[in-house]
Amino acid sequence: MYEAISDSIVNAHSPAYDQESDRIIVFNSIGETWAFDLVNNYWENMEPTLAPSPRCGQSMEYDVDADRMVLFGGFGCTSIHDPIANDTWTYDYNSNSWEEMTPEQSPPNRMYATMTYNSKEASILLWGGRLIESLDDQSLWKYSLKANTWTQIPSVDGPEFTYAYPDMIYNPKRNELILFGGGKLTEAFAGTLTDKLWRFDMGKSKWYKLSVENAPPPVYLHSMLLLEDQGQVILFGGEIEKMYSNILLAGTWQLDLASYEWSQE
Repeated sequence: MYEAISDSIVNAHSPAYDQESDRIIVFNSIGETWAFDLVNNYWENMEPTLAPSPRCGQSMEYDVDADRMVLFGGFGCTSIHDPIANDTWTYDYNSNSWEEMTPEQSPPNRMYATMTYNSKEASILLWGGRLIESLDDQSLWKYSLKANTWTQIPSVDGPEFTYAYPDMIYNPKRNELILFGGGKLTEAFAGTLTDKLWRFDMGKSKWYKLSVENAPPPVYLHSMLLLEDQGQVILFGGEIEKMYSNILLAGTWQLDLASYEWSQE
């Protein structure tokens, strides 16, 4: 069952960390489910009986309260003209099982969106991405796995554009979202990048654009991690200069959540 890393694992989007099982879970473009054992340094091809259709550009996040992965959206991965999905699936590592959730309402079909976990409400939050009919959608959505419901969250004064490939974290100490980076798509494989930093006040349902100095350059396809005890967000990876440039962001960046100031290691 344990295997060396395969090329098929790499062509994937939005791997997520399963806290209870201490594994990184990946669902890839050919419909395989892989788990990386951080202790034994092995990839495991899980081969579940049922799984979502093969896809790219999906979003996936771990629901700590439910001990489940939540996967949303994506597209068929063979062409930019493939249908874009808005289905919701959950994955349980312990039983090695996927389940399609079929909530009554869902966000519009999209790919390349960002999701994060709201620990106060035990819910998944989703923003951004590329849609079928439009490249612009400012809606923010909340998914409750317990109730199996997607709910749109009212919001005002948001980013000027909807970005694909951004990243976002939830900060429970201030009940806020921190959103950074991403690309404004102007056509299928072209667009401009942003270095704007935004916070969303969950209590006021309002976005605030933060004026910061020494920010990372405009970037997309990056990853952010919350260090709650230290009051910091760590940013690593991604591409800079332009979309599909293959020019990688150098170094590791830190955002202080008390001052909203960036520094680079």
